[in-house]
Amino acid sequence: MDSLRTFIAVELDKQIIEELTRALNLLKETQGDVKWVNPPNAHITLKFLGSVDEQKIDKISRAIEESVSTYRPFSLTIQSLGAFPALNSPRVIWIGALSEDGNLEKLTQTLETKLVSLHFPKEKRDFKSHITIGRVRSNKNNAGLINLLQTLEIAKKEMLVKTVTLFKSTLSPKGSIYERLSVLSLR
Repeated sequence: MDSLRTFIAVELDKQIIEELTRALNLLKETQGDVKWVNPPNAHITLKFLGSVDEQKIDKISRAIEESVSTYRPFSLTIQSLGAFPALNSPRVIWIGALSEDGNLEKLTQTLETKLVSLHFPKEKRDFKSHITIGRVRSNKNNAGLINLLQTLEIAKKEMLVKTVTLFKSTLSPKGSIYERLSVLSLR
């Protein structure tokens, strides 16, 4: 039996990818030792499922469909730059995203509950809506990177969340390759 590395995410629209690209280009100028995300691959991960038996994909898709069917499309706004664990000691660099009425957080909770019934473990940490844009590999040129992280303004951009996607992720030397397994619409 084949297994697939999978995750559930919200895909980003063109104007958000354009703003993300603008920010990335400025951050890259710091020459920090960061593995930057390829902008078209950027997304908001709702749940990382890990290695999944290919025969379970249909059940997972149905669980996602049942979860999203109780939600209407809602707006999402990007607006800030951040880092885990903190801006002054970045390991993961991200752009924050806020959803109208906390709908993204609520949808993630609904998905969590549905997926527990398929034997996926519940997340230990609370969901924090963000778009990962880079992973810091070392402290090389970190001072310039940290300075820009603390001062760079992200233009507020809004999009309508209409779908949730189940992705297959294949790791390669050039970075992850994503393939849509199913795209499920909010009602």
